[in-house]
Amino acid sequence: MPSKIVWKDCDSVFGGCNHRFLDMAGLESTAEIVGKTDYDMPWKPEESDWFIACDQRIMAADEPEMGIVEPIQQADGTQAWLSTSKIPLHDEAGQVNGILVVIEDITEKRQVEIALRQQEAQYRAVFENAADGFWISDFDTGQPVTANPALCEMYGYSAAEFLQLAPAAFIHESSLDKYAEFLETVRSGRAFQAEVINIRKDGTLFDLEVNAKPVDYQGQPHVLAVLRDISDRKQTEAALAKSEQNLRSIFNGVHESIVIHDLDGNILDINDRMLELHQVSREEALQMTIRDDFSSPKNSFDDLGEQFQRVIAGETARFEWIAVRPHSQEEFDVEVILRKTVFEGEDRIIASVRDISDLKATEAEKRELQTRFQAFLKHSPIIIYIKDAQGRMQLMSDEYGRTFGVEPSTVIGKTTVEIVPPEQAKEIIQNDRQVMESRQTIQFEEIISLADGEHTFLSVKFPIEDEQGEVVGLGGISTDITEYKQTEADLLESEKRFRRLSENIPGMIYQFKLAPDGSYNFPFVSSACTELYGYTPEEVYQDAQLLINAVHPQDVETFKDSLERSSQTMGQWLWEGRMVSTGGQLRWVRGLSWPERQADGSILWEGLLIDVSDRKAAEMKLQDYAEQQALLNQLTNQIRESLNVDTVLQTAIHALHSQLDLGWCAFAWYDLLTEPPTWSVVHDISSDGESYMGEYSAEVIGPIDQPLMADGILCINDVNSYPEPIHRAFLQTSGTQARMMQAIQTKREQMGILICDRQDGPHHWQPQEIEMVQAVADQVAIAIDQAQLYARSREQAEQLSQTLAQLRTAQAQMIQGEKMSSLGQMVAGVAHEINNPVNLIHANIHPALDYANDLLALVDLYQQMYPDASEDITDKIEEIDLVFLREDFIQLLNSMQTGTQRIREIVLSLRNFSRLDEADFKSVNLHDGIESTLVILAHKLKRGQHITPVKVIRQYGELPAVECYPSQLNQVLMNILANAIEAIDHRDHPEITITTTVENS
Repeated sequence: MPSKIVWKDCDSVFGGCNHRFLDMAGLESTAEIVGKTDYDMPWKPEESDWFIACDQRIMAADEPEMGIVEPIQQADGTQAWLSTSKIPLHDEAGQVNGILVVIEDITEKRQVEIALRQQEAQYRAVFENAADGFWISDFDTGQPVTANPALCEMYGYSAAEFLQLAPAAFIHESSLDKYAEFLETVRSGRAFQAEVINIRKDGTLFDLEVNAKPVDYQGQPHVLAVLRDISDRKQTEAALAKSEQNLRSIFNGVHESIVIHDLDGNILDINDRMLELHQVSREEALQMTIRDDFSSPKNSFDDLGEQFQRVIAGETARFEWIAVRPHSQEEFDVEVILRKTVFEGEDRIIASVRDISDLKATEAEKRELQTRFQAFLKHSPIIIYIKDAQGRMQLMSDEYGRTFGVEPSTVIGKTTVEIVPPEQAKEIIQNDRQVMESRQTIQFEEIISLADGEHTFLSVKFPIEDEQGEVVGLGGISTDITEYKQTEADLLESEKRFRRLSENIPGMIYQFKLAPDGSYNFPFVSSACTELYGYTPEEVYQDAQLLINAVHPQDVETFKDSLERSSQTMGQWLWEGRMVSTGGQLRWVRGLSWPERQADGSILWEGLLIDVSDRKAAEMKLQDYAEQQALLNQLTNQIRESLNVDTVLQTAIHALHSQLDLGWCAFAWYDLLTEPPTWSVVHDISSDGESYMGEYSAEVIGPIDQPLMADGILCINDVNSYPEPIHRAFLQTSGTQARMMQAIQTKREQMGILICDRQDGPHHWQPQEIEMVQAVADQVAIAIDQAQLYARSREQAEQLSQTLAQLRTAQAQMIQGEKMSSLGQMVAGVAHEINNPVNLIHANIHPALDYANDLLALVDLYQQMYPDASEDITDKIEEIDLVFLREDFIQLLNSMQTGTQRIREIVLSLRNFSRLDEADFKSVNLHDGIESTLVILAHKLKRGQHITPVKVIRQYGELPAVECYPSQLNQVLMNILANAIEAIDHRDHPEITITTTVENS
């Protein structure tokens, strides 16, 4: 194509150009322009501002603009004029991703137009300021269409009035025959000259000299009449002189160059326009000849004399001639019209000369453009056509014929109904009418049946207007997008399958993109986003900040640090923290992904975010249980080490105060033998440092001994709602909002009470809090009883020493049994909590693997069926490294499956080890207990990252079932193997051999 072509992306950055664009931009090759903007070009800054603003406006509106006329400073410093057409470009999703710019250099045409306008302005000035009357009338009717001020003044009419008059209204009856002659003469193409009598508006008569000739006005034939009032000339000589002067003015004032010469070409008279054309003075011209001085030797002079003779005989000669300017010898093209005239009483030749150099250049340019346009139509790979206002085909590219299987010439003049099936023609006609009525460029998708079936065409249609702005037809550019539509449908189906896969994978699949400027967005999130966060994927696409804001305030710093570390090292992103959903629900989530740097410098993370709230809850329960056990162990150890009741009580209330975040915690004795009964607070601790130790009458505190003795515990979640008025008033006075009291029965006549108060508001006592207080109470009761026994034993030391030893042994066994029972409950609970989510993940991995294989098979089929993918698809395949992705994705799912299987085995081992459901005396497989114990101790066997692990050698024999208590047997195996590992921990290559045999006893 002869046009200059360049294309840019959405930021007006050049992506390429054709070779015709290089000279204007001052470039050596098309590769130099890639990555530059208009500000890097030789244009003026204001021109660059305009070009970029125009690009952005067109891409934002997604509407092409054609024929934009704009100036530009070229690389060589010259100013040029361009006619620019800008068309938005789209990606496969239909989104604007750039703009195509087609440029035509119209500098020469623009200069011609400017010159023509200047000439027109000059002619208009002559017309408006001439002393004579100028009148242009319709060629057929003679009706005036314009008149200059002098003419209106001559007749006494305003311009509006004169143009409404018929010629008969101002022509005297004596001159009507000359008016008929006037019409006949000018319609034959000849000039007319006569003297006539006309009538002014006031009715007075006056003499006129009329000179008229046919002219081209506004593209149509008209008659130009120059009228002069010669009334005075007929009366006086002065009027005659003035008339001659007026005639000379007309001679010099007319638009055309005029010269009068004899048969030998000697110049006898010449007007000013002719002098300007040849750039000579009147004196010089009157000494020159047409042939020797005004004509180029390139002309053929052979029949020039004969033409002169025919003109003298009355003919008019018209021909093109190569003229020359005598001084500069510059040649130029002219059109010459020769007519006979009488000059100074002799037959002479008057030549009307018109410079047609610009016209010839314009015609040549038009021919060149026409040739190029025809070549474009012939070789264009798209369908181009033009229709008239009635829908008849006027012009089309050869691609139209190749697509529809017809010869283009056979459909010229035919309507749409005659070319395509009626139902399809109806839609196309409606689209054509919409374009012409709206006067806008509109894009349509049109379906047309061809020999091989229905095809879909993307048609861009635009109205065509004439010089008056009336719509006279439309133009269209159509592209067959049938294959694209099929590909689009296939991609949509593929996307649906991927979405079904993502919806069945536990957790949220996502893509997170971080731009170089710090902005970010989520190109993709799966539908699990709604279940996890409460936001739809569409809401996240619009505002990525929604998910960032959902991070718990206390976890924001760790989240940002982990993301920044991953972006800097391009290492794995792994983060675990809390988030708050739209419903206010707090959840623990775990995110895992790998970053990948994109071509534009941004970083893309693709990964999975899963809800680990259940696991976290289990961990927290385990932690709470561990803390509770630590407290109980501490109390137990103190009971073992000290028989001082005060020390045990002080330790107990301090531990409860800290562990349960209490405002006040105390231990009191309730004496039932006094009247009234009394409360003695012997130990307390408060957050404000105040102590409330002392004795209190039951009448002040209220009757609470009955519920305590009946249930052993009293929980008041909200003091204000407690029904007993005396105790409620007592608690309100002390500022207590919630209270829990645990009775401790001892062998004394007194009842011990643990008191737990909260002053920060009503509090619902949780089961684990109650369990902890009860467990502490049990230990305190043991401590009290033990202290009492110790006191008695001192009196009977000699007699009861053996009994005391047995008691201590029984106590230790009881404590150990409770510990083992609690540990078994804890292990079983943890195993149960972990087992449910792990089974869910494990059950879904196999379908996910099937879906992944289906998707990859679809990709293989697509590549097999369409090996020549588009450039965008090829770039995307390289960008995501499809070969690596398809291998790594399956391996990733297999790894997840292996991991969940490993967790299930550990859970089974924990359950086997705890054997809560096997507390009875029963038959068990000894080998199963050994293997479960080894799984639990796997972390000790591995020893560390850079240390040789303990090697376990199994030499199992054929054992029968063993009758035992399974949980106790497992504890024995645990102790034996743990001690064995610790015994060989210092060795470089440790080994443990486990041998089982059956021996006769």
